[in-house]
Amino acid sequence: MSEAALFADLESSAAFRADMLYFLRLAGNYMANIFVTVRAGAPSKHRKAFAEWLTPPLPARGAQKPSPIEDKPLRDALVTKQLWFDAYKRDFAVMLGEMPQAMKDRLGRSIQADHCLPLDLRNFIAMLDELREYRHWLDHYDERVQKKEKRPVTDEQVARHLGLLLLPHLHNHLIGRVHHHRCKAGQRSFGRPKAAANAELKAIFDRATADRREATMERMGRRTKGSVIRKERQEAQQVGERWRQTHAARFSPDTWPRYNLHNWKTRYYFMGEGRIAKLESQLRPAGDDGAMVDFIHAIEPLFNLSLDLNLAIHMALTAIEGLGIKIRSKKDVGLIIPALRNEIAHGGFFWDVKGGDGAVLAAADVFEAMQGLMLQASNGKQRRNDFVTAAQQLMRKARTSLAFPPADPDDANRSPPPIRVRTWGAGNRVRYGHSSAFRLEKRKDLSRVVAAWMRALASSREKIDSKVGVG
Repeated sequence: MSEAALFADLESSAAFRADMLYFLRLAGNYMANIFVTVRAGAPSKHRKAFAEWLTPPLPARGAQKPSPIEDKPLRDALVTKQLWFDAYKRDFAVMLGEMPQAMKDRLGRSIQADHCLPLDLRNFIAMLDELREYRHWLDHYDERVQKKEKRPVTDEQVARHLGLLLLPHLHNHLIGRVHHHRCKAGQRSFGRPKAAANAELKAIFDRATADRREATMERMGRRTKGSVIRKERQEAQQVGERWRQTHAARFSPDTWPRYNLHNWKTRYYFMGEGRIAKLESQLRPAGDDGAMVDFIHAIEPLFNLSLDLNLAIHMALTAIEGLGIKIRSKKDVGLIIPALRNEIAHGGFFWDVKGGDGAVLAAADVFEAMQGLMLQASNGKQRRNDFVTAAQQLMRKARTSLAFPPADPDDANRSPPPIRVRTWGAGNRVRYGHSSAFRLEKRKDLSRVVAAWMRALASSREKIDSKVGVG
């Protein structure tokens, strides 16, 4: 399959470029998380040396080479230890290659040991450089095409990098967006399923996932005695024990089956500690700041739902911007829409948008602003209805209970997948609710948050309809 069959031939579409930038930002957030976690876990002397290197005085003769970071927003984010920042700043890649050797060594080990990426530090930086160049290509596409500049990377390179960095949940979304834009471009092969129409892209993602799995197995099965110096081995054992304790504390006693340590760490690192803390604050019952929040039944599904709704908002905003409406202008669209667009663009959540006073806006206000914006555009009622319907479907899909069937000792599949119960009619109550054969997980923390969002969406629709007279 030729390179054009992946997605290069779709880049003339501004909507496609916007979608690719969305996934590139998610990959960039993960790369920033990798560094942030390494820095936070380093010994105090290494953190201190790095901090001094970031903001050095004028170097004396023979002194350590000063930090190469000239980008002020990036420098400020690093100095103040922000939990996420724009990893595609050119200075970030330069910094990774020139920072004190102790931090470089720790980052190189973490890439392979903690994240099980089949890369050394040099190739990690090269991947960051290539993704940054591709982002710049998309950002300045018309200008670069007009100048007849050469495309800086191939589709295969971009797909491989995204396959290594993004979670499988996002692989499926990206394949779906490529399929959508190919259909819009009139390239749909009728009668062929989506997976077949994007077989090469899916194959690249599958190979990347398999390579990471192989690196995981190799790492977990490696004998360290005699091959690693004693100090590093002891440190690795201490870190491993802390991770095992943290892993156990993330699941309620009844959560089984659960992720093994590596699969959990992969998701934990991708989300990032800062975002996980925000998710937990949403999920905990009011007034119970110390309540344990289950990772599989609450944190991860709320994270996935938040990204799904982020993507729905992103697609709607991209379509509106394509009509010539300036969604980044507060004068044209008010305060909420530019803030919402920026929050999503920088890796945040739609429910964490700040108002002019710095306070977090209610979800109903965000939904109301989105609907009001769409009603201003051509065919506004249909656009609004499509957005509301899509959001409702995503939330209903997430708000499900799980019925775990009993294990069959004669079945090779000793842990059969749970049955998703979307409604609790009489039949399901008898079949699952009143049966001792099924173990129920109603995911109450998740359900409470999603139900609140569904009410916010419904109330915002009623409110805006009463204002503009839309039925």
